Amino acid sequence: MINIDKLPTRMAALGGLFDTLPVEILGEIFKHCLPSEIKDFFIPSMKEAPLLLCRICVRWRWVAMNMPVLWSSFSAQPSRAQDAPPYVPLMKFFLGLSRPSPLSFNIYAANPEQRNLVKQSFPLFLYEVHRWYDVTLHFNDTLCEQYLEAPLGDDSMLESLCFNTSNCTDTQARRIPATLKKFPRLRRLKIGRIPTASLHEIPWSQLTDVRINTALPLEECVNILSECSNMVTGNFSHITPPHGTIKTHKIILLALTRLELCSICDVGRILAHLTCSVLTYLSVNHMICTWDTARDLEAFYDFLIRSTCQLETFRLLDEGITEPNVIQYLSAPGMQKLKSLELHGLGISVKALTMFKYDAGDKTPPFMPLLETMQFDVEEVPDNLFSDVVASRFNSNVITETTPTKRPVSLKYIHARFRRRCRETSRNIFNSDVLRSEHVSDEKRFEEFMRQGLRVAIRFGG
Repeated sequence: MINIDKLPTRMAALGGLFDTLPVEILGEIFKHCLPSEIKDFFIPSMKEAPLLLCRICVRWRWVAMNMPVLWSSFSAQPSRAQDAPPYVPLMKFFLGLSRPSPLSFNIYAANPEQRNLVKQSFPLFLYEVHRWYDVTLHFNDTLCEQYLEAPLGDDSMLESLCFNTSNCTDTQARRIPATLKKFPRLRRLKIGRIPTASLHEIPWSQLTDVRINTALPLEECVNILSECSNMVTGNFSHITPPHGTIKTHKIILLALTRLELCSICDVGRILAHLTCSVLTYLSVNHMICTWDTARDLEAFYDFLIRSTCQLETFRLLDEGITEPNVIQYLSAPGMQKLKSLELHGLGISVKALTMFKYDAGDKTPPFMPLLETMQFDVEEVPDNLFSDVVASRFNSNVITETTPTKRPVSLKYIHARFRRRCRETSRNIFNSDVLRSEHVSDEKRFEEFMRQGLRVAIRFGG
């Protein structure tokens, strides 16, 4: 972002250069002056573009006020700054200058005073609903009522919608999903808290990007997936145990490339229903912190075989996983072409880590030879083992007994977190000094790898 505070001084130093710039070039410069905060939803300020551009000179003001793109993406959250312009007139000003461009904004009120201001301005945004494009709405009962009473029509440009109803009554929140049918161009949907009973009203088949951040019973998750025939990316962040019978589905998702599942129950119960032939990114987060709960590895294997997909990124977050289960995950079909691997939990120990060691004398094909990124939590491994693994896969000039020559391998980034449990209490040891003292050689070698170009991040404990 350009430092606008220095622009008047620089303009004076450059004489009339800016006065001779064509409007088109000046306009492109103005675009790069916009703040890039909060997903491009910046809170308007007299000290930043585009408002500041209007204060430089008459020509700049004319150019800026005739560029709708400068005014069409912003945050409608009231500013807390003491010198902020009056809120409702400011919203009218932005909305007026943004016409006829597609409109992107977020609305959020943090306190009663802000809620009162947003209540006054929200009808102005509803009047422009046909121009909505990328919108984030944090509903309360008042905004929800205003939204539900507005004539939405079916000619809206809306393609991306994020909404949260945590400050609404369930009665109000249940009515929102049915309104999404009024947005025929809607493709990307992110949902915060909402009663699950109303989710069947959402037009899932037209969506390509689905993100659900509310508690979702497993059978509801499967039902939603069965309707998302055009989904490209899916994120289900709080899957809970089923409340009823799970119907058997054969769900074929031909466009799905990225799937993220965070579940209290085993995700194998979801994958058992799916076939995803072009899937390249899979994230499995088991919120199961018990070692006696079996992981459905058979369903995971069957899913990969049935899908015949070649994963490029795999993330496994499981605090209760055992090392044999980790090894089974790593040995599954479709994992050999991974470029990025994250393993977070307490099951990554000596045997699992040794699988990644690249031995030039071994005639068998190397394990995951395309791996560029390794992010591991490791537990109770001897000093030098992890750095030996990294050295064997890193194309560097590091010479050790285990890596006597330069190797043409792909590793570019390593993130290591060393952990250990107290044998008496089974609790994690968080004292970083204790863990650091157990991996002195590892730490020194990682520093050497960094000097030779490998990106490295190391943590001890935590």
